[in-house]
Amino acid sequence: AVLMAWKYWSAARQSNLTPVVEERKDRRSSPRDSTKRVISATISGASSTASRRNITRAIVNAATVEDLTTVVMRHESIMDEHNIAACVYRAGRLLRGWRDGRGRSQYHERMALVVHPNWQSMVQRMIPLVQDMTCQSLANTLWGLGALQWNADARLMEKLTEQAAASMQSFNVQDLVTSSWGLAQLGCGNSSFWIATCKRSEELVLDLTPKFVSLLVWSLATAKHFHGRVHDVLCTRASELIDQCNGLDISNVMWAIHESGIVHEGYYAAARHVITSRRPKFDQAMRLQVLHAFEAAGWTDDQLMSNLTGRWRA
Repeated sequence: AVLMAWKYWSAARQSNLTPVVEERKDRRSSPRDSTKRVISATISGASSTASRRNITRAIVNAATVEDLTTVVMRHESIMDEHNIAACVYRAGRLLRGWRDGRGRSQYHERMALVVHPNWQSMVQRMIPLVQDMTCQSLANTLWGLGALQWNADARLMEKLTEQAAASMQSFNVQDLVTSSWGLAQLGCGNSSFWIATCKRSEELVLDLTPKFVSLLVWSLATAKHFHGRVHDVLCTRASELIDQCNGLDISNVMWAIHESGIVHEGYYAAARHVITSRRPKFDQAMRLQVLHAFEAAGWTDDQLMSNLTGRWRA
């Protein structure tokens, strides 16, 4: 009896070790092979919920647009709203530099993606699912579409904008900033969305970081909704955070204030002090943007002009 028990135990132990040994062998493969293994093993008899979790994992692990498109091609018919939102967001992350001269290949990848039949089908499937999206899924979808500058479908954009406006009171500060930035990039958003955004911005103003406040004022100014009370509230917050701001943050806020046509003297004074004392790093476009805003408001003097037009500290 002891000998038989030992044999059964030995056989069971050997069978349990086999997958581990195979997995260790697989780990020697390249990251791309690893991604493909995750994609191919996505459904393999698992439950619907588990399958969708695996799809999300495959989306997050996709290292290239080709990997991401493979996920869409294989599983588009069973993807839920969270999978689709993650897919659009991941595409935006992978291709976010397509407009910044980071390589012609990203531009061509982006063009191929937006006309791909499976991506087009996925967008159509998203329309009835918008009402079930969480705040994070809504914000991620809008950010991804904005990063790709992909006005995917007029009905979809209308649904997303309406749902975002209706859910605005539940948005946290990151949802607020990413959704408004995405719609500003697309030149979309009805008045109800931007009115709700202004109201929510005032409520969450103390949670805004330097980067978030600069992106938010840029978005509102781009959408022509940076005025009234929200203008004063956000400019005051930007003034409070000025010592933590980098050159991009400052140039975004300066551009937004100039674009609004309403000079906020508190922010201009704070920005002038930082520029003349700390000298944040600007590239050429940022420097010209800040200089133009100061000149248009009549806020120029020899020291400021010297700092803005001279050599900037690296």
